[in-house]
Amino acid sequence: MELLKYFKKLKWEFLLVVFLIVVNAGFLTLAGISSANALSSVAKLRAAEFFMWVAIMGGAYIIYAIVNCLVNVEQTRLSQNVDKLIRNSIATDLSKANYATFHKQTVATYSSWLTNDITTINNFGITDFLMIVRQVSEIVFGMLTLAYFNISLVVTVVVLTVIMGIVPNMFSKILAKRSLEYTHANERLVNTINDILNGFNTLFLANLPQTIVKKIDGSSDDVKKHTLNYSKTAGITQAITNGLAFISQVIILGQTGWLILHHLTPVGTISGAQFFASTIFAELSGISFNWQEFKSIKPIMEKFKSVSNNESEPHSISNWQLGKLNLKNVSYHYAENDEPIFYNLNLDFILQNKYILTGDSAAGKSTILNLIGGLLRDYKGEINLGNMSYDQISDHDLHQKISYLQQDPYIFSASLKWNLTLGKKISTQKINKVIKECGLEDLITKLPNGIDTVLDDQGKQLSGGQKQRIAFAREILRDTPIYLLDEATSALDKASSTQLERLILTKQDKTVIMVTHHLRNEIEQLANKVVNLNEIKNTASETI
Repeated sequence: MELLKYFKKLKWEFLLVVFLIVVNAGFLTLAGISSANALSSVAKLRAAEFFMWVAIMGGAYIIYAIVNCLVNVEQTRLSQNVDKLIRNSIATDLSKANYATFHKQTVATYSSWLTNDITTINNFGITDFLMIVRQVSEIVFGMLTLAYFNISLVVTVVVLTVIMGIVPNMFSKILAKRSLEYTHANERLVNTINDILNGFNTLFLANLPQTIVKKIDGSSDDVKKHTLNYSKTAGITQAITNGLAFISQVIILGQTGWLILHHLTPVGTISGAQFFASTIFAELSGISFNWQEFKSIKPIMEKFKSVSNNESEPHSISNWQLGKLNLKNVSYHYAENDEPIFYNLNLDFILQNKYILTGDSAAGKSTILNLIGGLLRDYKGEINLGNMSYDQISDHDLHQKISYLQQDPYIFSASLKWNLTLGKKISTQKINKVIKECGLEDLITKLPNGIDTVLDDQGKQLSGGQKQRIAFAREILRDTPIYLLDEATSALDKASSTQLERLILTKQDKTVIMVTHHLRNEIEQLANKVVNLNEIKNTASETI
């Protein structure tokens, strides 16, 4: 089971919790033995012995309560650390995923994994497993005690245990299925909530705000349906195991009475047998059910592996000679389209030159940038950068050389400074220089804490133009040899747009490939070449 490897990583914390659970079970058993011996002492009219066993029983219960408190604290600590490790594992896989692998799922789905599914694992995995440890401990102590009273009681318990283990196991597969369906329903709910609330403006302007209620209600009904399905299956399983447990307790009680009547065991055994039989079969009932629940998290843990990038990542390059960027006989089509965006496209981009791509919508301008930027890897043909084929270049090495400014940049819920540096250590002098170049000084003076102001909710307080200025500054601070610009100044006025585009196009040591729908003369003059994709994209073997 995948969950056990996380227990292994936290073995000392795990062993401490197990030790405390076993100790606690021991004191509970001592209380039960004391109760049985106290009853036997009363039957024999031995007052001193009776009060001694009562005192022992009281002490055992007091220590049990204290240790139980420690168990709760340490189990919570262990659970939280396991939760952190699982989140870390998922986050690590996400950080290593390529563009295509990451986008197999929505962000809302990943959010559900890291929240709802972790809660499910906590409840049905960690808690149930430690509950099983407690139950096994109490069963072992209970059976040893019954053996002390009369070995025949243990034989009966073993037979009944086998029966209780077989019957509920018939429901394990359906319980795992219901658990997975429940988590998928939660994913759909989170996706729906994110989607409908992000579309509030559209619905508000269309006078359809009630759609929010309809959509969320529909997804809530979906979750309710699958929650009830799981609850019904779990309830039937538990009802059967509980029924078997109650019948088993009655059998043990009857057997104990027969042994007492035939003078084969002391009178106090009736109390001990009742106590330990109820403990053993209640815990067996619990183990059977908890084990089915524990196994039901396996599909959830397996689901997390779907984000792992199974493709072998190229090794880091040590002798990479940066040079001409070349697309040779490149064809690409999106999965949902039968027709390729372009076919046998040939393009050469010379190092430190400036290029502007133009063309109609759907001409493939952004697709070319996505190919060069390494976002799309499932193309036909060859793409080379210097002396290396893209097949040999890892995403990490590629993005050390290329900066990609997209039309709608993302703003993190962090300070403006962090949004510029992405957490890297960059000198204040360099940051201030870029801030001035990108025209961010006015924005910073208006923010309450200047550059340290936290930009909440994806920069909701910022205009589209301000976001694009931040993105420009962010990528200039990265200082890579190649820059890709996809309508990177579309939200700015003409003067501001020209200022930023001129800033990047006049850097002599940079290669710039820029996509625009509005090519201005002053910008065109700064380019080494303007490429009209309408004229060349479907022309085989034509190189520009």
